Amino acid sequence: MSLKNIKYKKNYESNTVDSNPLIDFYIPVLKTSIQYDRIASYYSSSSLVAIANGISGFLKNGGKIRLIINVVLDKKDYDAINDGLDNPLEILESKIVKDINNIKVDIYENRWKVLSWMIAENKLLIKVGVVQKNIEHSKLAIFHDQYGNTVSALGSTNESASGWIQQSNLFAAFNNWTPGVKGYVNEHINIFNKMWKGEGSKT
Repeated sequence: MSLKNIKYKKNYESNTVDSNPLIDFYIPVLKTSIQYDRIASYYSSSSLVAIANGISGFLKNGGKIRLIINVVLDKKDYDAINDGLDNPLEILESKIVKDINNIKVDIYENRWKVLSWMIAENKLLIKVGVVQKNIEHSKLAIFHDQYGNTVSALGSTNESASGWIQQSNLFAAFNNWTPGVKGYVNEHINIFNKMWKGEGSKT
């Protein structure tokens, strides 16, 4: 399955009863991707719980995430990230994740251990966006599949369970196969890569 097989809306918003961006967009797109690049502003590992039904398919595809966040982190998330960076061999040998196909069970039981495992396994790379006298506040998501198809989403959603489920948010979706839209996707890729390299003008 490719990203082209998913039915898209131009815009997604969570302030309508019959609208669910998590179910309608995020999970099916993530499940079909092999790379997920994200500028998230606020990040919480609670997002792993929200996307548990999609992350197993993503990881089964060999998927990797590049994540840019701001400096505000929950202490448990901070400790889990550092544990993955400081003790990768110990974490991998402990076999926290025994079967990627059932990783959602591990997430529900202890999402922080899964976060550490993803860091140790190089499935999740994180950089902190440091802005002079303020915080990184951009939100951008870019998904790539194995066939060269790309979908990007630009809007207000943070990478957290509350951002995807509880808050009222709005974002627009773009792809690289529809005439007149590909340029937006390419620009989003350029923006992410520039920030990933630390080339932002305010950093």
